[in-house]
Amino acid sequence: NYTEVLNAAGAEITSAIDDGTAVKDPSLLVRCDALVYADLKSYKHTYWFNFPAILLKAPPTLDSASMLNTVWTESQQTQLVTGYQKLVETSNGHILPFFLVSVDKTTSDVAVTTLDAWENGMVDKAGVVF
Repeated sequence: NYTEVLNAAGAEITSAIDDGTAVKDPSLLVRCDALVYADLKSYKHTYWFNFPAILLKAPPTLDSASMLNTVWTESQQTQLVTGYQKLVETSNGHILPFFLVSVDKTTSDVAVTTLDAWENGMVDKAGVVF
């Protein structure tokens, strides 16, 4: 039953968010399920793909947009790239779908960390977090 598969996938994502496992393993937030039905008499195959997503009551809005090179210095841009590369290296080369980027209030240094840094208080001194 397609509806049951969809609801189960949504429940698993919600559960991972609620119990905190999604913070430690953000790949749980990105999933795809496929349900296949093969009618062998008529040689018809039906595929249902499921990409569950979190829906907010009110969608986020963007006040303004700017090119990064007009807002950040070249040093900050380099820190962003270097920080992400180090983060990928520490995750055994896996590209991380979710991560935090923070800008220090006092030094304007850019740090790239995993999501659990938010809970561990590592970004407390950050003025801006993405």
